[in-house]
Amino acid sequence: LQVVVVDRRPGDPPLDEARELVLRSVARELAARLEGLRDVLRVADQALRDRELIVELDPEALRRHGLTAQEVFDTLRRHHLDAPAGPFAGERGEVTMRVTGEFRNAEELSALSVPVPGAPVSEGVRLASLARIEDAFERRTFRGRYNGRDSLALGVFKRDGSDSIEVRDAVMAEV
Repeated sequence: LQVVVVDRRPGDPPLDEARELVLRSVARELAARLEGLRDVLRVADQALRDRELIVELDPEALRRHGLTAQEVFDTLRRHHLDAPAGPFAGERGEVTMRVTGEFRNAEELSALSVPVPGAPVSEGVRLASLARIEDAFERRTFRGRYNGRDSLALGVFKRDGSDSIEVRDAVMAEV
């Protein structure tokens, strides 16, 4: 069973980040309610982009502090972050990392202390001094559309042995 959460009326402007946050919140709240139904096994969200923090390292700032992009990347990893590197150009070129994990926003990540080789641990440099940090959505790989309108889809999976019609009726009553 598929439930579609639609954002706007035809003719409205395209979905922006603020409206996408609201739509995403509504879809996640609905998914949690649907998962609480007795015969629903799980609800899969489709076209919901996650938030991520983008770290764009400044090569000159790295040189000034005697750091490499790899050392910053390793610091992020030590803080239990999923930090897929891309593009990760090395010492001379621009380096951008996408970060998801324990930090809730760009301000928290900006305060992360990056150890400087040869200096006491207490004398690390704040990540904000080494990079531009942006709070954004992950890259869009799929765009949900329903009758020409931006949408998010929730796939509802029933438990084995459950009656499909009863599950549909329970979902429709919840929606």
